[in-house]
Amino acid sequence: MPDPSDLLILRREVMGLFEHIQKMRREIASIHRPGATNDRFSAMSDELDAIVESTETATNTIMEAAETLDMITSGLASTVADEEAARKLGQVPDLVGQIFEACSFQDITGQRITKVVNSLQFIESQVHKLITMWGPEQIAEENVDDTPAMPATAPTTKDDYDSFLHGPALNGQGATQAEIDAMLAGTPAPATASPPPSQPPSAPPPPPASEPAPPPPPAKGVAKSRPAPPPPAPKPLTPIVPLGQADIDKLFD
Repeated sequence: MPDPSDLLILRREVMGLFEHIQKMRREIASIHRPGATNDRFSAMSDELDAIVESTETATNTIMEAAETLDMITSGLASTVADEEAARKLGQVPDLVGQIFEACSFQDITGQRITKVVNSLQFIESQVHKLITMWGPEQIAEENVDDTPAMPATAPTTKDDYDSFLHGPALNGQGATQAEIDAMLAGTPAPATASPPPSQPPSAPPPPPASEPAPPPPPAKGVAKSRPAPPPPAPKPLTPIVPLGQADIDKLFD
């Protein structure tokens, strides 16, 4: 018969192992919960990809601008008669070469970030294996609050404000320039363009107007009224006879 003390020790160890397994399940659920929209691994990969894309775009812009400056100064060097100015213009190609050499950082950082992304993908695959082993449904049902808790009574410091800053948004996310301008102007944000409403069916054309009824025939035994006589013709105007000088003198006598 086993010793009761040994059974108690074994039971205590099994309970401790069970608690550690439960803790591991909660930690895994806080990292990646099946069916959740806020996947930390995907978010980290997207942010790192955005870093590579932004640095590549900025590097290409810098190199194109430096190349344009080199072409402009090379064309001016042959037209400058001042020796001092020509000597200074001759230094520009060397400086442009230094810019090109410094822009090689983008390739190096891109390679290092790619290594980090590969490491994250490896960790994500291992986490998925653990989730598959323990059951995605059970991991998804773990009651885990993965949002950082903010103390309610602690004074607001710079670190507290930093917790609300998430950096630049990814492409297709965040507020648009129109929404930012509306916020600064204190006006409501412009509504997104919606498709025009469907036009109601046009009403049928009205029926053609009926022809007016003919006038009723005159009643029998009633005398027809005579038409009114035409108005008399106007009398002809008396022709105007021009006055002579003698007639004008008589008017002043």
